[in-house]
Amino acid sequence: MTHDQTAGAAVVEAVISRRVPPRHCDAQGMLHASRPAEYLEDAFLAWLDEACGGYPALRAAAVDLVIAETTITYRRPIRLDEQLTVRVTPVERGTTSLRVRFDLHTAGSGSGGPCVTATTTYVCVAASGPTTFPPPLARALGNVPERTRPNAPANSGGPCDETPH
Repeated sequence: MTHDQTAGAAVVEAVISRRVPPRHCDAQGMLHASRPAEYLEDAFLAWLDEACGGYPALRAAAVDLVIAETTITYRRPIRLDEQLTVRVTPVERGTTSLRVRFDLHTAGSGSGGPCVTATTTYVCVAASGPTTFPPPLARALGNVPERTRPNAPANSGGPCDETPH
């Protein structure tokens, strides 16, 4: 776990590292385009473990986090057997939603920036639909910037209202 300084406040980050196995690669020995989502999921679970006690804390509060949107940008190939490092940084929160940035690097990507970047929006849900974050997660998100949506109508209804855009 690391802490990033955003607007003078600490934001909890997590980093995982994995070797790219053959089963994740295409015939050219590059990470298949469908596979980054698996690494994002593993990294987000590691972030939850570090930030708020992981899924057990969510289950204890009778909530879950569901994916509303993921955007993945492929910048450079990731190859078979490379050590892949994924950094998870929460970048924006709403009342019921959280947007997270993922940066996937390899040792070979050096200062050229990440090989793959992604953002995922998660929505906190209970049996009745979208809900506010349980206390352990709310505390972990305390220093994450709040979502601002200029010119948005107040209380326009629907479960995606809190989804950052």
